Amino acid sequence: MLRLMTEPSKRRRRARRGLTLAELLVSTTIMLLIATAMAMLAMTVHSTNDYCRGQLDCAQHARIVLQIFARKAHRVEARLVIAGKLLAFLVEIPPVIFNVEII
Repeated sequence: MLRLMTEPSKRRRRARRGLTLAELLVSTTIMLLIATAMAMLAMTVHSTNDYCRGQLDCAQHARIVLQIFARKAHRVEARLVIAGKLLAFLVEIPPVIFNVEII
């Protein structure tokens, strides 16, 4: 009697061993959609990383130039000149101060 009850479940398991073609197509389509989304995300992250690296390089170059100007600026002299109704600033810049090589 016990044997008769287990036989139908064995038959069901044998009949249901694999996936149907429709199930395979649906699962493959879902996997392709997920893979495409991941690839697009990776490309976006890569291009954003390149952009940010460019911004960081530009900011670093600007910092270097400002440091050079700050070191050289202490040599600059400025005087206020008043001649009658004329008010002017006289700025004297040594000729060597802006001799910077641009790479």
